[in-house]
Amino acid sequence: MPHDVTEPSDQETGFGTGLRRQLERRRTPDGEQPSAAVEQAPAAEQRSDVEELWAELEAAGEREAGLRKVVAEHERLQARAVDLEQALAVRESELAELRALVDEETRPQKEESARHYLRRQAEQHADLLWRAFQDGLTALRADGSADFRVRLEAARSLLAEAYPESAPPERALTPEQQAAQDELADFRARRAFHQPS
Repeated sequence: MPHDVTEPSDQETGFGTGLRRQLERRRTPDGEQPSAAVEQAPAAEQRSDVEELWAELEAAGEREAGLRKVVAEHERLQARAVDLEQALAVRESELAELRALVDEETRPQKEESARHYLRRQAEQHADLLWRAFQDGLTALRADGSADFRVRLEAARSLLAEAYPESAPPERALTPEQQAAQDELADFRARRAFHQPS
């Protein structure tokens, strides 16, 4: 609806001026006052405010539910961490006990002869000794060919250790060889006796 255009000289001045003109502008084409429309607008605004508040409340409820899930997950993880720390402490104590046992087993026992200690260590590390024999049994020269002398000595040593009862007896020395060995032993004894200690 077009508004009445008034000339600037036609304007009223003073208290309440322009009120009539504003009321005329608000009238509907039927001539009714728009008071009902004005009253309905605040109700619509109130409803939209209430709806906004409900929407905010629902969003806050969803955020709270999400936060509760996060807190519950955090508490579960903290309980799991405590359980793992306790299990780790138990494992560390077991490991300390095992280390003490291993240390006790690897040290020579009181009044144990060196030969018995070496035998005990050889039995505990038999796999390393076997690898040494195995390396000897497959020995190669620098040029890549088989070193039969080392292989044969490794096989003899292995068989002598595995079957000591079937090892050939040591060769008996001739009287000259025995005299030479005795003379050499006597010479070593005199030399050791004359060396300053």
